Amino acid sequence: MCIVLYLFREHSHKYKVERLSDGQRYALKVSDVDRLSPQSACDVVREIGLLASLDHPHLVQYHESFVDQSKLCIITEYLSGGDLATLLQRRRDACQRLPEPQVWSAFLQITLAVQALHRAHILHRDIKPQNVLLTSQGALKLGDLGIARILDKVFTRASSGTPHYMPPEFWRRQPCSYSADIWALGCLLHELCSLKPCFLRSRQADMEAELLRGEIPAIPARYSRDLQSVVRALLHPDAATRPTVDEVLAMPEVGRHVHLVPAALRRAASGSSARSSSEALPSLLFPSVLPALLAPLSVPSRLADWETLNDIMPPPRYASGGDTVTAALRRRRA
Repeated sequence: MCIVLYLFREHSHKYKVERLSDGQRYALKVSDVDRLSPQSACDVVREIGLLASLDHPHLVQYHESFVDQSKLCIITEYLSGGDLATLLQRRRDACQRLPEPQVWSAFLQITLAVQALHRAHILHRDIKPQNVLLTSQGALKLGDLGIARILDKVFTRASSGTPHYMPPEFWRRQPCSYSADIWALGCLLHELCSLKPCFLRSRQADMEAELLRGEIPAIPARYSRDLQSVVRALLHPDAATRPTVDEVLAMPEVGRHVHLVPAALRRAASGSSARSSSEALPSLLFPSVLPALLAPLSVPSRLADWETLNDIMPPPRYASGGDTVTAALRRRRA
């Protein structure tokens, strides 16, 4: 592969790369193993397993992962449209609201991604515009599964995520479940309408107090009652009262706007959702990956041992086939 563009990110480096065997562009995330904390290392390894286990048109697609000379690398599809946060910032700077059909289309695409995750018993835990990426055609994909969790139980007490997208139960130090992702979806929908985070305050204590009082800012009055109703349902202070993702998609207010998602994407998502139903979980998750995801993760304690992960990495997935970095590393070790 050759590097085309370099981007920096905390704990890791991101590159746009070109695969020489097929001429296609991909995203390469490189983490320096010797600079990762134990928790960050676990997050990166978990992200590899989750990415490789899922196949959905609104989730960033996995292609390959490997360790080479203390570098832990993940290759995914490259999305040239940037992220949703940047799009909303441009709109905010230009004082241009999103047309309501565009709001519904974006919301529905991400909701379909969340449906696939929840049917695979995966809680994303960090749904926000920065983690929603756009294709060159404007389709949306949810990424960054670094802190996602497979729920082998109904709840998790882990407290990760971005504070102003976290639900009231998080601030009450209560366990979180799928309803936490529903809350974050509500925050995302609110932001699509208002062009700014729903609960971003200069002082975290003020934000926490506002959330615990159940004060939900209204979206701009220009938007329909359907949108207002869905925002209220998703941002209900009581986690048990919030709808599940399947119930969200079954709401009449939502169903009236499903046609705004391109038909090809609807068909692809429907097929992927069927493959990712809880009854078909083994067909969605690689059998070799599932036990490791459900069990407590451990990472090599010695830098020299990290390359042993190459023996258990999920298999590469490229539509064009051809040689892979994983195969080249194995030849070098032989």
